[in-house]
Amino acid sequence: MAATTWPAQRTFTGRAFDTCTAPSLSTMKAWHTGFYGAAAVYVGGENRGCAQPDLTASWVKSVSSLGWKLAPIYVGAQPPCQSGSNPEKMTTTTG
Repeated sequence: MAATTWPAQRTFTGRAFDTCTAPSLSTMKAWHTGFYGAAAVYVGGENRGCAQPDLTASWVKSVSSLGWKLAPIYVGAQPPCQSGSNPEKMTTTTG
């Protein structure tokens, strides 16, 4: 089995945004004005608050080809003060 070759990692400097749900490809095209250069995308986790109907491999490839940089976010355990319908909470036992 051949080893996976990963692209060189680089640090992004500039403006970025996040939304609960990844914007549609048409929205990402419209927002590609040069003001923002990166988007944080909630990719998973017990405490992720939104569905991600547009977040597919094709979407990632498409927005990346437009020049967007993406920062994946996994929403794991939250502090005990976190509220919600079924939050995964960090405790002294699990933290």
